[in-house]
Amino acid sequence: MTHLTAKGAKSSSRGHKPEKELPPEGSLASGEKAMPNDLATKAFKSPSQLTARELEIIRFLALGKSSKQIAHLLVISCRTVDTHRANCMRKLNLHSVTELLHFVLTNKLLETDSARPNANSTLSPSYVL
Repeated sequence: MTHLTAKGAKSSSRGHKPEKELPPEGSLASGEKAMPNDLATKAFKSPSQLTARELEIIRFLALGKSSKQIAHLLVISCRTVDTHRANCMRKLNLHSVTELLHFVLTNKLLETDSARPNANSTLSPSYVL
């Protein structure tokens, strides 16, 4: 098998050594390490950009609740929960639920009891979806 080198010349795959080694993935040319997905800069977004309901939704997500569980607890549809989550991610310029959870933890949105939603609340047994 033949490969092209940086100069365009063909070389054999046996014993081929690149002319210039690339820096390790996730590192900068100067040798500094970059944080994955630039989480450091995303942490500076403010929770004040979110509505009270959006904050409530992401707190439940951080507590490990699924969209279906949150919908049952708040008596709203799963689609509404997903829409609130998507709006939070759009407003905060986040691209995964992992980044959203990192945001919740970084901004200490679960540390005060007044800010924490009642994760143990249950629905009345007569209420069935």
